[in-house]
Amino acid sequence: MASKKKTKSEEEQKTNSKTKGSKKKTQTKQKTKPTVKANVSKEKKLKPLSLIREKKNEVVWMDLSVDGDDSQRIEIVIFSGIVKKTAANFVAFCTGKNKLKKSYKGTCFHRMIPGFMLQGGDIENGDGTGSISIYGEQFVDENFKIKHCQYVLSMANAGPNTNGSQFFICTDECAHLDDKHVVFGYIADKKSQKIIDQIEEDGSSLDGTPQAEVKIVKCGLKKK
Repeated sequence: MASKKKTKSEEEQKTNSKTKGSKKKTQTKQKTKPTVKANVSKEKKLKPLSLIREKKNEVVWMDLSVDGDDSQRIEIVIFSGIVKKTAANFVAFCTGKNKLKKSYKGTCFHRMIPGFMLQGGDIENGDGTGSISIYGEQFVDENFKIKHCQYVLSMANAGPNTNGSQFFICTDECAHLDDKHVVFGYIADKKSQKIIDQIEEDGSSLDGTPQAEVKIVKCGLKKK
């Protein structure tokens, strides 16, 4: 199997430049291809808070523990009616009900940057290098209809159309990620938001290496 590119969110690539003669591509925050941005930026972005009562929404839960302490549950509203394919992939890994028999259960957040995001979901390798989905190794960007803001759930990638199992939760406004990453969920309740705020403090502004082990002890789909 060919080696995989390390999955990162766009902000973390701001100091990288394109490497000549290499098949791997890196992007900087300031050097996004204008042609790509022009094709998608005309569409008005939807605000996550305005979507939380959509009938087709689903709600998933995750029990998170920090360094083995008692777990705390967060709930995430998933916009299944707007990003159906992306939502189905995430829900399948939350429930473990998929042909791969894979789950987020037992995985950790491998990159956490205060004031930016918490990234996890690497079912394969646990370090940000793995890529797997219920559709194959990767799948395409479904759409960029929803804007990035604090507490949204978005797909991590290694460039256009490289979505897998990895995701990140924004802990601040991240408008620069619009048109580059697919937003598909939102942490709407105050209790869950407070837990995310607390976990964010265990991150590192230097390289994102967690200062504590934040593990998904259990996860699943909330019954309606």
